[in-house]
Amino acid sequence: MIAPRDFVLLKRMGYQEDGSYVNAARSINFPYNNNDEESVRAVMHDGGWILTPKGPLREKTQVVFLTHVDPKATIPRFILKSVVKRKANLVRNIRDGLESYLKATNAQ
Repeated sequence: MIAPRDFVLLKRMGYQEDGSYVNAARSINFPYNNNDEESVRAVMHDGGWILTPKGPLREKTQVVFLTHVDPKATIPRFILKSVVKRKANLVRNIRDGLESYLKATNAQ
């Protein structure tokens, strides 16, 4: 069985001068205890999103997603593949959701 993981993260979010939105996180050393003796404290070295407006009317958005995580254990390959696939699908799902929302609100 694979033990559950937890993270203690410091996050920073905000807009840059070029209009990009940045949401960045990394692990910090903090004496937080979630009272779950089975949990392993994993480390996120760097992670986050950068959303940058693109196009002449800024009608498109470039999405960059980065994550560098040390799970503090050997994780079976099939689980890693599943996690990577879900993260890749997340960007597509966000796009599809936004497109559906825009169609619905523009149709009104």
